[in-house]
Amino acid sequence: MVRTSVMLFAACSLLGAGSAVGQVVDFVINPQASGLTGTITLNASLPGTLIGNYSDTNLTGTRTKPGLFGTFGATENVAVPVTLAPGITNRPINTDLAGSFTATISLDTNTVSITNYQANRVSNGPLFIPVTVGLTLSSFRTRNPSSTYFAATINLPVSDLTVTTWTETQAGPSLGTLTPTATPGVYDVVAAVPVTQTLEGSVLGSPINIPPGTPGLQVITGTLTVTATGATLTTNTPLSITDTQTPGTALPAFEFPLPTILPPGSVANVLFNLTLASVNTAVNGTQTLSASGAARPQPTCPADIVAVGGVLPPDGLLTGDDFTAFINAFAAGDLLADIVAVGGTYPPDNLLTGDDFTAFINAFASGCP
Repeated sequence: MVRTSVMLFAACSLLGAGSAVGQVVDFVINPQASGLTGTITLNASLPGTLIGNYSDTNLTGTRTKPGLFGTFGATENVAVPVTLAPGITNRPINTDLAGSFTATISLDTNTVSITNYQANRVSNGPLFIPVTVGLTLSSFRTRNPSSTYFAATINLPVSDLTVTTWTETQAGPSLGTLTPTATPGVYDVVAAVPVTQTLEGSVLGSPINIPPGTPGLQVITGTLTVTATGATLTTNTPLSITDTQTPGTALPAFEFPLPTILPPGSVANVLFNLTLASVNTAVNGTQTLSASGAARPQPTCPADIVAVGGVLPPDGLLTGDDFTAFINAFAAGDLLADIVAVGGTYPPDNLLTGDDFTAFINAFASGCP
């Protein structure tokens, strides 16, 4: 659980009539009005070889041999050096965003904190992006069919980049600012939340991913509108993600129908044996977030932490058992004694400080309503 400090993402709470410092709102992101609009660029390098699919069990298969001249034996089938370079350049993307978070607002300091932020950027299903592959090859010849390939780079539209998972999960504490506008109950929000990212997908049957736990920072600017019962948040935030990997992973062989060059019009069936040497990914765009939430009621008797006999759950009564349970829990570092956040505001922050002690003593002295 995350507590106010450092920067933060945006959010809010309830501020309307009768609201108090430290109110809490549980938000749900609306995927119909939230998402990422932008572009993706991907470049990968896969060096290796291609060879005809001829074999003892496929005697009519394609055979290959490097070079333009010389003999070509009746059963020769020799590998040819090649490099595949899948490429996507500024390809438009448009996805839905779903998720949730909890936000706390402090009116005395015009700050807002967020916890438990989690978002799914492909909530409407996998993202499919057409890929063009640059095939760089040395000169070679084929049989079945007979063709000649000159050293060149050929661009082939062969596959899709498929993104199946793209998530963010809050990874650290956050704190943002609220600036009142000329409209009552409406605030400008400037904040950021530290996150870890997970991106998984594939291209040409090979996995591509940003490893789980990759750090990021979700910077947010937007508008918070609060009422007596909840709040709404709308943001439009620039997004930029870049990642470079050099896995050096040998990929499973796969068959590919390679169009003939000279003469054209036929297909040479070849097997690629490649190594995924490097992958460079860049995503740029704007993330729109629209979320709404209901205010979470504060406890009416915060000093009531156990029932008579010192057992859970609380029973709505203040007795010596509550006092003893609090003192023992506080001394032991047990979060049962965490009843407020730093500064004495609600909700608790998973920290035990003097503010928890002071808040309990004051609440115990006040009694339950």
